[in-house]
Amino acid sequence: MNIRVLLVTDADSEAAMLRGALIAAGGDAFSTHYVRSASQALTKLQTEPFELAFVDLDANAEDDLENLRLISSTTADTALIAVTSNPDDQLAVEALELGAQECLVKDSIDFKPTQLVRCIRNSFVRTAHDGSRPLATLVALSSDAIITINRERKVTRYNAAAERLYGYSAAEVLGTPAVKLIPDEYHEQQNSFIDRVMDGESVEAFELARTNLAGEHVVVSMSGSPIADAFGNVIEACIIARDVTQAVLANQRLSDQQTLLQSCQAAGHIGSWSIDRETGRIEWSAEHFRLVKRDPELGPMTLEELMLQIHPDDRAIAAQAFSSQSTFAFEAPLVTDPDDVRILQIRGEYVPREDGRPGRLLGITQDVTKERAEHAARLLAEEQLERTFDDALVGMAILDLNTRTIRSNHSLQAILGLTKEQMLAKTLQDVTHPDDRGDDAPVSELLRSGVQKSHVREKRYIHSDGHTVWAEVAVSWITHADGSPSHYLVQVQDITERRARIEQLRHMADHDPLTGLLNRRGFNRELENHITRTRRQGVSGALVIFDLDNFKLHNDTYGHGAGDMLLVAIADCLRERLRATDVLGRLGGDEFAVLLPDLGRVHANLLTSSLLEHITRTAADTAVTASIGLVCFETLEDVAAETAMACADSAMYSAKGRGRNQYAEYVSATEGWENVG
Repeated sequence: MNIRVLLVTDADSEAAMLRGALIAAGGDAFSTHYVRSASQALTKLQTEPFELAFVDLDANAEDDLENLRLISSTTADTALIAVTSNPDDQLAVEALELGAQECLVKDSIDFKPTQLVRCIRNSFVRTAHDGSRPLATLVALSSDAIITINRERKVTRYNAAAERLYGYSAAEVLGTPAVKLIPDEYHEQQNSFIDRVMDGESVEAFELARTNLAGEHVVVSMSGSPIADAFGNVIEACIIARDVTQAVLANQRLSDQQTLLQSCQAAGHIGSWSIDRETGRIEWSAEHFRLVKRDPELGPMTLEELMLQIHPDDRAIAAQAFSSQSTFAFEAPLVTDPDDVRILQIRGEYVPREDGRPGRLLGITQDVTKERAEHAARLLAEEQLERTFDDALVGMAILDLNTRTIRSNHSLQAILGLTKEQMLAKTLQDVTHPDDRGDDAPVSELLRSGVQKSHVREKRYIHSDGHTVWAEVAVSWITHADGSPSHYLVQVQDITERRARIEQLRHMADHDPLTGLLNRRGFNRELENHITRTRRQGVSGALVIFDLDNFKLHNDTYGHGAGDMLLVAIADCLRERLRATDVLGRLGGDEFAVLLPDLGRVHANLLTSSLLEHITRTAADTAVTASIGLVCFETLEDVAAETAMACADSAMYSAKGRGRNQYAEYVSATEGWENVG
């Protein structure tokens, strides 16, 4: 048994440690190979088979995680094990989400021989059942170029077909910005395309002319689909591209041939004929025979035979026309084939002879079956359009150039609670929410100037009973065939309930369900926003982080219900003590944070001391106390959200280490923290 193992680390000592651990676990069962970078690993994995790869995450966590993602997206059959000195569970979770089957902590039980063998065996099992591995194989074997791009617009997958189409190797492209593949003149169009996919839209295939790396003009068919995580968040865009140059050229040649054929057929829709009234001789052109489905070998029909082919309801008109001595025209169905009744338009002119003898009838026959069918279909379509407009589930209105309502349908009248007559007496501006009325003029200018053909936005209307209606409004600028302005077409969809659901989901995503406070994600966003807003004038305020001492003991003794009640009580007491401008969050478990946006150092210390008293008072009947860390932004040289959180966290652990039930303030990187209460 020989298991090929790839070690990805930039440290010789780490490689030696991993080799030693594998030797201890399996002796000569493992054959190890060592590379220093992700790019070397990608090249190695594309050219040689490996059953197992260890990826070191200790150089730079963010870069190393990105390297792990690239390696995972490249290999279809290799089990990946992340290795780190950081025992933080969050790092392990991120590594597993990015494709690792295991995450091992150095200098721990993970590297004991029996435990290491078990981890390797488990990673093999997970690899065999990983649904993304067959997909990666299909991507690699696809004849279409398949590229995936992450939210940072970097290439994460790039198959062999993409190498052939774009001219770059996978090693040159993976992990680099996707813009590298796009010539400068196509940046705007391609970025717009990728933005649509990143926004969750599946973009149907469209063709794009471009110049490839070799300078050749090609036509590429591109389509895109979003790739979402388990929560529905788009994490990558999958782009499928194909060189369709030859197909386009072939289609163009076919189109040219069809155009020429159609021109010949159009000319062939008209047949000519003549009738000599003196001799009774009848002559038809070849196309006339085709029109009436008669074999030219049989010669033209006599007038009597022709009359029998004309629909009985039109025979009298036809007989009168053929016997006249003037110009005539009529239409009549010709029933030469019961399954193919054609409508012929017949035009004739009598040409007398100079000597007074009976003259000749000269004329043409045109097959107008298609035109009449199209006319009937157009009338039906217009009728259906009228009914579709009136009965559409989406509210619709036609506005004149002064934005007065010309017509509205039932749905729009129901959305606004107005009758048809009331709609005609108003403009949509009249029923627009006052805060949204300023948006209409700029939109109208965009449409009139030709910058946009249509515009979609969300706005509010006031229902006739007074309540607010949220709507998605699409406005299109409609012109006549000659380009002159005609009217506006407005489509209105009631999204009031959808907006309410979205707001509810946003609240749930950013708030702790137990206490109603901001969760870690929501609090971090507020902290970053505050720092960004105030950075130019100098970041002000302070950050407080605390957790509850002996809370686990309280939970274990009295149950989680009692613990939850205590957390809620503490959250309530903090709300009562803090100002409306302060930001309060529960970071998780029994850990809380408070952002004091505009307090100086003296007041921040006073408030922190007060918070400690309130928490102590709230938990007076328990053994629970609080250890609080405070950092005032004015003491930090370079304020960043991560730095502030780390400093406050450090101060909190200082308070905890000095006996708990107190707070400590972080002063500076050199002075550390000082215990102040």
